[in-house]
Amino acid sequence: MNIKTCHLCHANDIYVFYNFSSLYQVTSDCKPWHLGGELILCNQCHTVQKTSNENFQADINTIYQKYDIYHQSKGNEQRGFDQLTGVSSGRTQLIVKWLLNNDLLADSGHMLDIGCGSGNLLDSFSSAYPQWQVSGFEINDKHRITIENKYQKNSFYCGSLDTIDRKFNLIALIHTLEHISSPSETLTHIYSKLVNNGRLLIAVPNFTKNPFDLLIADHCTHFTQDTLVKLLHKNGFMVINQLKEELTKEVILIAEKTSNNNVTPKTVTSEALTGIVNKQIDWLTKITKQTHLLGKKEKFGVFGTAIAANWLLGFESEHIAFFLDEDPNRINTQLGNKPVYHPSDHAFDHSIPILLPFPPSVAKEIAQRLKLHHINCVLPPDIL
Repeated sequence: MNIKTCHLCHANDIYVFYNFSSLYQVTSDCKPWHLGGELILCNQCHTVQKTSNENFQADINTIYQKYDIYHQSKGNEQRGFDQLTGVSSGRTQLIVKWLLNNDLLADSGHMLDIGCGSGNLLDSFSSAYPQWQVSGFEINDKHRITIENKYQKNSFYCGSLDTIDRKFNLIALIHTLEHISSPSETLTHIYSKLVNNGRLLIAVPNFTKNPFDLLIADHCTHFTQDTLVKLLHKNGFMVINQLKEELTKEVILIAEKTSNNNVTPKTVTSEALTGIVNKQIDWLTKITKQTHLLGKKEKFGVFGTAIAANWLLGFESEHIAFFLDEDPNRINTQLGNKPVYHPSDHAFDHSIPILLPFPPSVAKEIAQRLKLHHINCVLPPDIL
């Protein structure tokens, strides 16, 4: 018998979302992926997750061998958008601005970014906090030269967290923890690498605000605010502030290492989470059908070039004529051999329907803004 086990609390009291396997997936570096994933919920710690079996690990290894983050924008980081105005800023710039505005850090210290990539957060952070030393960590040394050329020698670590030989005032995990198949053990390591009252800056996707996160093939864990806070609490961290404004599809927190954590975080019941996830899977299935029916009538455009757009590209490529985007780093590029235009561009037929693959409330705000460009928007179905 194949017994499924939670990779957070190791319980085997598991609920399986069997209808999830009929959906195509997409990778976190925005590339179409095959269908057939397995999504489960632990009834003990109430965490939604992928089944961490041999097939899942093989998929992850294949994805990471050719991983190319932000390839749509030539390595420039993802931007956060005000959906009503279209004004955007780099994600790490928004996070650092929040840290500054809320006086969440001392004037000097040493920061480590785990999962630093080519250094987007390190760049934003060092500009705002010039008295801090910064270091990066990755699983390989692909970006070692880039990081060490910008910052001090020996500012880059790779391989295992055990190789890190010092403690830090701040450790950042920006869209990293959801990729790790042993998140509790990783947080234990991080706890040991922080000074007393050191702080952890963490960001993860929030699938309750963005159902497309469930489709990301290499995301091991799908967090809510409650499950993340509970996990941090269990591992010795007390949340002291949260960014709630600009990046609404994410949970972004700063927590402090503490030995006196008496606050009991609230939790959502398994029944409530099961209902939320099943509604979201049904909604994603409806978008699949909506897109297929639209493609049978005529070719259409897609607004956006990130996760949802690449998910659609995986099974509706022949019916997609082009993409629209407002990110200046992505305009006049190509995605899946199809052009990417700005909504104001006159190079495409504005009468062609433009699918908005976003949660309904976000899609409605975007559609309102796109009226300025006379875009023929197709809204997604409601999540009932």
